[in-house]
Amino acid sequence: MPVNERLAKKGMDEPRAGLVEQGKASAEVATRNADPLAANNWQAEKTAQLRAQVALLETEVAEQVEARREKEGAVNAKELAVDNAKAFIRRLRLSLPECLQTTEVRTVTAKSFEIGADPLKRTPRNIAKYLVDIRVPLAALDADLAPYFNSVLPTTILDTRKVELDVANAIRQVAIGELPEATQEVYEAKGRLLDLIENLNRAGKRAFDGDAVKIAQFNKDILLNARKKRKPATDPSPLPVA
Repeated sequence: MPVNERLAKKGMDEPRAGLVEQGKASAEVATRNADPLAANNWQAEKTAQLRAQVALLETEVAEQVEARREKEGAVNAKELAVDNAKAFIRRLRLSLPECLQTTEVRTVTAKSFEIGADPLKRTPRNIAKYLVDIRVPLAALDADLAPYFNSVLPTTILDTRKVELDVANAIRQVAIGELPEATQEVYEAKGRLLDLIENLNRAGKRAFDGDAVKIAQFNKDILLNARKKRKPATDPSPLPVA
């Protein structure tokens, strides 16, 4: 049976060990809150599915797939491209208020740089679209913003970040089908586990709406910390990113 490509793509870059630990913690939270969760479309069967995916990712095959991918460095292209683009966006946001106070350009406002309906998160496609959307207003402020970017025109940085995202996304588009079957299955299991964790967190927020303490238990903190630990330490690009 062919793998679910959506799940495989979703899971391929996730740190296996961190996802496993998050899955175990989430399963415990689900068990402790079984009754209110069941009333919000998270039944015990879903907790069992979550534990089953954790077990799949603890097998020797899954460990070998992860070790091989880390050795080849295949994860880093997408992560680095996203990191660089989001660092550029953060710097731009920190620079815009003062720039807009002093610029003589009157056709551009802070509204020109607002994010649309789709949150950026760490999705290369969403981030790339945002960069395209802001390029025209950014170009109007290029000279005024350059001092905030070590005298580099911000559109130059934007164009570089956009290419990095496009390349990383293109690699992801073709990678799944070219991978060995066992590798695809591991990525699919990671994606399915992440789906389950996110669905559980939403169920928890429905079940305990208004109870901030309870809602705080339904999180991805372990996974988020694991993602941070595996990020590349340096950016090879000479362009300023922070």
